[in-house]
Amino acid sequence: VGQVFAGYDYSCVITGTERLWAAGSNSGFLFRDDEESSQECAPVGFEELEASRLVAVSGGRDHLVSVTDSGTAISWGRSNEFGQVGHGQAGLQRSHPAPVRGMPPLYKVVAVACGEYSTVALLASGELFAWGANDLGQLGIGDTEPRKVPTRVAGAAHGVPFRAVAAGHQHCLGLSRGGRVYAWGSNRHGRLGLGSAAGGDAGGSSASNCVPSPVLVADVPYAKHISGGGSHSAVLVQKGRLLSCGDNRCGQLGRPCNEALPFLSSFTEVTALSSRVRLVECGARHTICLTFEGIVVGFGANSEGQLGTGRTSEFEESPVQAEVERCAEGRRLLIYALAVTMDHSCALAIPAPAQRDQLDRYLSEGTGITLATIRHKAPERFQSRDRRDFIPPERTVSFGGLGRLGKVVCDEDGGLARTVSTPLPSSCRRPSPKRCQIEQVPLAGTFTAIAEEPAKEVLHPSLSQGCLSPLTRKHSCVKFHLAADSEKESDEEVVLLKPLVHPGVASKAFASLSAGDLLEQVRAARRSGEWRAASCTLCAVLRSPVLLNASFHFPGLREPRVDAETLHEALELMAEAPFSVHLSVLEAAEEGLREFNVPSARLSAMTQEQLRGLLVPLLLPQLRDTHLPQQRRQAVLSQAALLVASLSPKERRLLLDLLVTEIPQASILSSALVPAVRHFLNERIHSLAARQSMDDPGLWHGMLLMQLLFLANEKLRDEQSLELELYGASHATLQHRFLRLSEFQISALDEATIPPQVAFQQLVQTPGCFGLLGSTARWLPSLDEIVFGEASVLDPKTMWLPPGLCILLMHRNLVPVAFKQKVLQVSNSLKQRSLQDRNLGPLQILAMMAGQDARLCVLLQVRRECIVEDTVDFLHKVEPVQLHLPLKVQFVGEDGLDEGGVRREFFQVLVRQLFDQSYAMFTRDPNAHTTWFSTLALDNGDTNFLFKACGTVIGLAIYNNEDGIQIQFPLALFKKLKGEALNLSDLQDIHPEVWMSMQQLLSWTPATGDPNREFEDIFCLTFAITYDFFGEMRTEALKEGGEDLLVNFDNRREYVDLRCKWILEKSVERQFKILAEGFNQVVDSALWSLLTAQEAYLMVCSEPDLDIADLRRGARYDGYRDDEPYIQGFWEILEGFDVVQRKKFLAFTTGCDRAPLGGLHELKMSLH
Repeated sequence: VGQVFAGYDYSCVITGTERLWAAGSNSGFLFRDDEESSQECAPVGFEELEASRLVAVSGGRDHLVSVTDSGTAISWGRSNEFGQVGHGQAGLQRSHPAPVRGMPPLYKVVAVACGEYSTVALLASGELFAWGANDLGQLGIGDTEPRKVPTRVAGAAHGVPFRAVAAGHQHCLGLSRGGRVYAWGSNRHGRLGLGSAAGGDAGGSSASNCVPSPVLVADVPYAKHISGGGSHSAVLVQKGRLLSCGDNRCGQLGRPCNEALPFLSSFTEVTALSSRVRLVECGARHTICLTFEGIVVGFGANSEGQLGTGRTSEFEESPVQAEVERCAEGRRLLIYALAVTMDHSCALAIPAPAQRDQLDRYLSEGTGITLATIRHKAPERFQSRDRRDFIPPERTVSFGGLGRLGKVVCDEDGGLARTVSTPLPSSCRRPSPKRCQIEQVPLAGTFTAIAEEPAKEVLHPSLSQGCLSPLTRKHSCVKFHLAADSEKESDEEVVLLKPLVHPGVASKAFASLSAGDLLEQVRAARRSGEWRAASCTLCAVLRSPVLLNASFHFPGLREPRVDAETLHEALELMAEAPFSVHLSVLEAAEEGLREFNVPSARLSAMTQEQLRGLLVPLLLPQLRDTHLPQQRRQAVLSQAALLVASLSPKERRLLLDLLVTEIPQASILSSALVPAVRHFLNERIHSLAARQSMDDPGLWHGMLLMQLLFLANEKLRDEQSLELELYGASHATLQHRFLRLSEFQISALDEATIPPQVAFQQLVQTPGCFGLLGSTARWLPSLDEIVFGEASVLDPKTMWLPPGLCILLMHRNLVPVAFKQKVLQVSNSLKQRSLQDRNLGPLQILAMMAGQDARLCVLLQVRRECIVEDTVDFLHKVEPVQLHLPLKVQFVGEDGLDEGGVRREFFQVLVRQLFDQSYAMFTRDPNAHTTWFSTLALDNGDTNFLFKACGTVIGLAIYNNEDGIQIQFPLALFKKLKGEALNLSDLQDIHPEVWMSMQQLLSWTPATGDPNREFEDIFCLTFAITYDFFGEMRTEALKEGGEDLLVNFDNRREYVDLRCKWILEKSVERQFKILAEGFNQVVDSALWSLLTAQEAYLMVCSEPDLDIADLRRGARYDGYRDDEPYIQGFWEILEGFDVVQRKKFLAFTTGCDRAPLGGLHELKMSLH
């Protein structure tokens, strides 16, 4: 017997001849069409199906569905009232065996599961199709209307690759290839295990307990097997643990009945089991389990003897062992299948061999038995003396109820209380070798087999034929002692394995394509020049969301994970394919992404199993190939971006986690995903510039997708940087490993495509962005709020994101700094003009009518020789509001109008003197060429006002659009102004020698077995810092009690962090706070927050051109003259360097890649 199924009032088996036999009630002519057999109980065959090779069967109350070895579903029944037979027409008359109509032709049916009046089929692709009654949502298609033909299961199941399905009376469970459980249908008594929040009230209405779409059962760990009963469910998880939920009024959950809590709405472990469980099946009100020891136990209702305990009882709250009878010779049975339904249970078993000499024959006779363990093995003993002396017969064991096989042995209650081993008729037994070679012929009678059409596509065998998962639990086992052949020989302990058989399961081979298989196929195509097979295989996967989510994973992992590196290599090699292949790939990718976006997929929240496949199309090199039609490339990325935009904030976080965990290689982000999306955005911007409009929802969908990639890069940086630092990676290495900000930015904005005035107006005119010109408006949403905010949800009717997300400058990290600087200049100019207009008097208006520019401005008159004193005096007297008027500068004693040039010269001269060390407010490290706060600055009114003046001067330069005033501050200052955290790398720009010593502490490796003691002896450091304060040596603890706490190997990182914090923050806290106060009284626009610290640094402290002529002017020669050919050639080479090469040369010769204040001639480089 190959398979057994227990129906409502009947039972079925499929024999080794691949024929179907049934026994039990034939009311309604479920088995035969004649009056005489209406109550037949003896096993009967199906003449209509004699020519079909059947491998699986399942059934409901009045219909049966079987699966042929070719993957065709054949159905029939007493009636088709609800369309449960799937023949396309509903009716009360008997339906004869015929193929189910409307099943997808490309993939085989591998499993069927029938509810009371419904059917669910699982295809090799991993898709689920359902038909029949749907009053409680048991079809999982999103509504409660019945279906006469197969309909794809929707909701959370859309795109999920399943590997198992189970049907209760009015509910269903699905098991994904990732081990996740999905449930739908009636949730009365909490049978779906969705928790109390999902309903499941025993007294509630049918509508209130209806779950018409699959829902992920969140609290169930990695599952291996599922089963649905009358009003309860069971799930088998790792290590043989059994979870159950639903109705427990008969103890069918394996726990004591409780009137106060007659059901469980969440899956709960059955702790009463003393053994691990290998297989479980649920009946109407009872549950049967097969343990790891090969023992059958059960719990729940036993009024019909369905637990097989040898007696009847109302119910059993605790697990009880079934009395499975042994075979005639008294040998132990190896049980490998269970079938349970209303009030009876069945099992398939095979007897173990009695003698050693029978073992070899036993293993070789096609029983599916394999030998797992043999102790004290004697190889010669396993050679059978006569291969005909032992053929193990398969047996069907049945207990309880009406639908049983063979003879009826009833007790006084009418039920079968003990197990009965029932041999089948001779025609059902294992075929002879000749019988196995009989060719299939068309079915007789009313059913005609339909010949399968040859596949139009040449697919890889793993898709066309399927493949087995290496993690699938495949076997049942039995351990026993094998008797010796003679008295001189000792017994041996043997473990036999038998493949488990599940009711309704025809095959466990599912379609999926590994990244390695694709790579091999692509390499073969490159060698042969024949790309058809590789193209068809890839396109078949791209078209199907289910296959996308099931393919390209690392083999053998319990949790699916994309083999991104191998997949990326395979796809990149496909770049050499012909033009037609690229078009086919783009077309298939667009079709598959459209399937992701169908409305039925949005009936419930998407899971990682549904989103994983989205990563694959983004890796396609065709999206980055500008030689391919732009329309095709744009169509693919439009669908991908639309899917991301349509996700909820929670789903976007799931996708972000997938990006980080599935594609941890930043190089793939840099070479594939980010360039593809960047091309998409640039082309959209060019298209908008041609149309003179920003009215394009696809652009904002793409912006959201790029933001997700940006966050993935940042998360990878955070997660991997610490690990890389532990391996000695430098800051420069970390910077180059991950993507820079500029790689995400839309370069088309630098090409005068969108005027900065348009971007500014778009920002200030959007509801919710009011007050950006005011003096106190400083708010702009964070990147986290943009991507994951509760308001960032797509409108499904208009396909537009909220207005706040459709603003170019809201995506500030994607906008180049040059464009943002132009927008900031527009903002500053408009604010100045607004203040001027509000202060116009009659005289100014008359002058303007006469053609004169009489607008107010703030005039600053200074003497060159006293530029610092005059500027500080002016700032001390001027009203703060006047600083927001346009600034004009006049040097005393010099003629000329300030049209911008005088003001720029003023800032350059002032900065050079104001930030000089002579004022004792700042220091300049000779190695870093940067200016930083002095810890020795006096705390008095004059000094403090000078600090405030310094901040005001920087603010005035920004507000009056004077960029590049060459203040030699490091990036750390602007990080502090922007509120960004500082770290060890910032110390390198301020005190390089201190930074180097900190690096040495972190990179130091011990040479003895006691690293803490060795570290203390070598470095002799405590958690304190000592510094010179005007000749007085002061010591300050870095933490409480730090003077007496030694720095050792274990706490060295804490010491480095605390010392950096003291140098960069605590020691200059007062000075910075005063400087920031002066800065903020001028720069108070929210547009300032558009800039990152790095961008603000570049804008304010932009370095002068590394002028080689200026370097040559200050050069000194030792043994050479300036006019010698050798020296002339040296300067010519330097003149030919670009900016990057010049900076590298400067860093090589001086240790710093920045020019000192005053220019390169101040270096006075010596050539000798």
